[in-house]
Amino acid sequence: MEKERGITILAKNTAIKWNDYRINIVDTPGHADFGGEVERVMSMVDSVLLVVDAFDGPMPQTRFVTKKAFAHGLKPIVVINKVDRPGAR
Repeated sequence: MEKERGITILAKNTAIKWNDYRINIVDTPGHADFGGEVERVMSMVDSVLLVVDAFDGPMPQTRFVTKKAFAHGLKPIVVINKVDRPGAR
C-alpha cells in the first residue's frame, strides 16, 4: 500500500556507521492521517529532521510534528527539500 500511494505509512528505520558512532535513521509518515506513528517514534529518538517541501511550504503536519518534538524536549532541524523545482519559494 505504501508503494501504491507513494507515502510512508509505518515508521521504518535504518542505521549507518560514522567513525565510532552508530546513527539510527527513522523515517516516519508525513501525512496527517498517520500522526500516531510520529508520536510513537518521538520518544525513541535523540533528534528530529523536519523535511519541508520548498514548493508546497509548511503543511498542517509540519506544525504537528514541531509541537510534538518540542514537547519531547527536541529541537527540530528543518531541511528544505525540492528547492530546484520550478515555483519553489
